[in-house]
Amino acid sequence: MKIEYDGKKQSFDDLFVLSVPGGGRIRHDGKGSVFVYGYSVGFGTPDHCVAMQILEWAYPKYPIEGFTYSYDGY
Repeated sequence: MKIEYDGKKQSFDDLFVLSVPGGGRIRHDGKGSVFVYGYSVGFGTPDHCVAMQILEWAYPKYPIEGFTYSYDGY
C-alpha cells in the first residue's frame, strides 16, 4: 500500500499484515437500520457478528434491534 502525504509517497507494506476473512454486503438506511448479509464467492463467508460489533460501535445512537444479519443472499 502506498500513501501520499505532504507530497511524499510512503510505502507501508512492511508495517501492516492484512487478510480478507470473507465478504458480504451491508444495507444501511440512514434511519437506524443496518443489515449485514451474504457472502463472497471469492473470499467466502465471514463472521457477520464481527461486522455487527463494529457497526454497533460506529452507530451508538441506533437501537440495538436495528442491527440484523443473515448469511443468505449473494
